[in-house]
Amino acid sequence: MYDFVRIGVLRLVSSPVWDKSRALVASSPTGLTDLVQIISLRDFVHENLQPAGLAHFAWSQDVFGTSNFFKSVMSQSGLPLSPLNHYMRIVDVFLFFPNKQVLMLSEREADEIIPLLWKQAGKKTVKVSLCHLSLLRSSLDGKVPGLMSNSMVLGSKWSSSKMWLRGVVSSSPSDNIVATMQLFAGETMYGTETRLEALKNILRGPGVSRRPSAPDPQLIVDARGNSPFFEYSHLEKACTPLLRCCLYECPSQDLFLPKA
Repeated sequence: MYDFVRIGVLRLVSSPVWDKSRALVASSPTGLTDLVQIISLRDFVHENLQPAGLAHFAWSQDVFGTSNFFKSVMSQSGLPLSPLNHYMRIVDVFLFFPNKQVLMLSEREADEIIPLLWKQAGKKTVKVSLCHLSLLRSSLDGKVPGLMSNSMVLGSKWSSSKMWLRGVVSSSPSDNIVATMQLFAGETMYGTETRLEALKNILRGPGVSRRPSAPDPQLIVDARGNSPFFEYSHLEKACTPLLRCCLYECPSQDLFLPKA
C-alpha cells in the first residue's frame, strides 16, 4: 500500500518588461510606478503572508520591491497564490535611492541593470547605487573594512574591498532598513547594537497597546529555511520579551525595558 502526496503544479509569473535605464536616474522607488508596479514591503506582508501577526511588525516604510521580486509564481489556473510564505525570492540585490529608500530586485532585473550602470560609468546623472545585502551587511558589521567608505566608482579598476556599484550616492541605508531586509530574509544575527535595537523596534510594532505574537518571527526564519540558525541567535533573544508579554499580557510599551 503506497501513500501518495498531491503536489500542486505552479506556473511562473512572466517578468514584466520595463525600461531599466529609468531606474538609474530616479530619485525614489515610487518614481518608477509608471513603468513597473512598485510594492511596499509592508503591503506585501499584510496581503500575502501568514499569520496575520507578521503585518503587525513595524516594517520600514522605506523598503519596496518590484512586482516581479515579490510575486514569482501563480496557480496552474492563473490565479494568485496566497499565502506566499514558501514562494518568496531571496533578498539579494537592491537599489538605494537619493531619498534613502531601497527597491529590491529580482535576479533578472539586477542582471539587466548592472550593464546599464557600467555603461553610465562616471556620469553624474546616475542617482542610484546597486548593492548586495550580504556585502552591505558585512561592511556594516566591520567584516569588510572600508567597503562603504571606499565604494567602487563605476568603471574603476576592480578591487576585492570595493564591491558596491554606485552612482553619486555615498551614504548607506539606515539600520531600520537593513534590519527590515534581514528579518524579511529570515536572517537571525544582527551585527551591531544599533541594528539589534532597530530589530527590537520592528518586533515591538507600531503601536503601544498591541499584544504581540512571539512565534511570528521564527515563522519567517522557517519559511526561509534558516531554522537551524534560530536557536541562541540575536533574533531568538529579541523574541524573549515578546513571549513574556504574551504570557503575562503586558502592553507592548513594556517590551525591552530594563529591569528595575
